[in-house]
Amino acid sequence: MALAALGAGRALDVCARSLLGGERKTDMHRYEDLVVWRMSVDLAVAIEAASNRARRTGGLFNQLRRAAVSIGSNIAEGCGRATDNEFIHFLSIARGSAAEVDTQLRIAFRSGHLSRASFDPMLASVQRIRWMLTALMRAQT
Repeated sequence: MALAALGAGRALDVCARSLLGGERKTDMHRYEDLVVWRMSVDLAVAIEAASNRARRTGGLFNQLRRAAVSIGSNIAEGCGRATDNEFIHFLSIARGSAAEVDTQLRIAFRSGHLSRASFDPMLASVQRIRWMLTALMRAQT
């Protein structure tokens, strides 16, 4: 799925909306159903492809790839936890990783390692992911 198409999608999927409706929050075990998780995986794949195109395997791109992978991984781990507080904790870690990706994308672009055509959709995607994680965290409280 193209990153541009993801930005125009729904903010929260059926699973997240059920949380807003008052269903038991800890019953959410299918992270694969969360739009924010799918977006984070697509972003990690896009970052991997961009770093391969740029033939960058050094420090900045290694950290960028790790931070991007961390977003979806922490969403999944949070969904696998037993309590709402644990779920929120891992969403918070994912949101921190998204902020890290945001910063590293800006550094890569400003230092000439990413083209505008690569940078713009990835930045829009990570900003959307951050917003969605915040909304999902708020839905838990």
